[in-house]
Amino acid sequence: MPSLYSWMFRLLLPLSLGLLGATLGAIWPDGAHLGWMDIAGPVALVCAMIGVALWTFSAWVSDER
Repeated sequence: MPSLYSWMFRLLLPLSLGLLGATLGAIWPDGAHLGWMDIAGPVALVCAMIGVALWTFSAWVSDER
Protein backbone atom coordinates (compact mmCIF):
# COMPACT_ATOMS: atom_id res chain seq x y z
CA MET A 1 0.00 0.00 0.00
CA PRO A 2 1.52 3.35 -1.04
CA SER A 3 2.15 5.83 1.71
CA LEU A 4 0.30 9.08 2.17
CA TYR A 5 3.47 10.92 1.15
CA SER A 6 3.56 9.30 -2.30
CA TRP A 7 -0.16 9.92 -2.86
CA MET A 8 0.32 13.54 -1.93
CA PHE A 9 2.98 13.82 -4.65
CA ARG A 10 0.72 12.04 -7.12
CA LEU A 11 -1.98 14.63 -6.54
CA LEU A 12 0.14 17.76 -6.17
CA LEU A 13 2.32 17.22 -9.24
CA PRO A 14 -0.56 17.47 -11.76
CA LEU A 15 -1.84 20.52 -9.89
CA SER A 16 1.56 22.18 -10.18
CA LEU A 17 1.67 21.27 -13.86
CA GLY A 18 -1.68 23.02 -14.32
CA LEU A 19 -0.42 26.06 -12.42
CA LEU A 20 2.65 26.24 -14.65
CA GLY A 21 0.41 25.97 -17.71
CA ALA A 22 -1.82 28.80 -16.46
CA THR A 23 1.26 30.93 -15.80
CA LEU A 24 2.56 30.18 -19.28
CA GLY A 25 -0.76 31.26 -20.77
CA ALA A 26 -0.68 34.49 -18.78
CA ILE A 27 2.83 35.52 -19.84
CA TRP A 28 2.67 34.29 -23.44
CA PRO A 29 3.98 37.12 -25.69
CA ASP A 30 1.35 38.85 -27.78
CA GLY A 31 3.68 39.79 -30.63
CA ALA A 32 3.40 43.56 -30.18
CA HIS A 33 6.77 43.79 -28.45
CA LEU A 34 9.03 40.78 -28.65
CA GLY A 35 12.32 41.09 -26.78
CA TRP A 36 14.68 38.41 -25.55
CA MET A 37 13.01 38.36 -22.15
CA ASP A 38 9.63 37.72 -23.78
CA ILE A 39 11.09 34.53 -25.23
CA ALA A 40 13.30 33.46 -22.31
CA GLY A 41 10.43 33.40 -19.79
CA PRO A 42 8.13 31.07 -21.73
CA VAL A 43 11.05 28.84 -22.73
CA ALA A 44 12.07 28.48 -19.07
CA LEU A 45 8.49 27.64 -18.10
CA VAL A 46 8.21 25.05 -20.86
CA CYS A 47 11.44 23.43 -19.65
CA ALA A 48 10.05 23.38 -16.10
CA MET A 49 6.77 21.92 -17.36
CA ILE A 50 8.61 19.14 -19.18
CA GLY A 51 10.50 18.28 -15.98
CA VAL A 52 7.33 18.28 -13.88
CA ALA A 53 5.50 16.22 -16.53
CA LEU A 54 8.26 13.58 -16.48
CA TRP A 55 8.26 13.60 -12.68
CA THR A 56 4.46 13.23 -12.67
CA PHE A 57 4.62 10.36 -15.14
CA SER A 58 7.28 8.55 -13.12
CA ALA A 59 5.35 9.10 -9.87
CA TRP A 60 2.16 7.61 -11.33
CA VAL A 61 3.86 4.70 -13.10
CA SER A 62 6.29 3.71 -10.34
CA ASP A 63 5.62 0.51 -8.49
CA GLU A 64 6.17 0.95 -4.77
CA ARG A 65 6.54 -2.27 -2.84
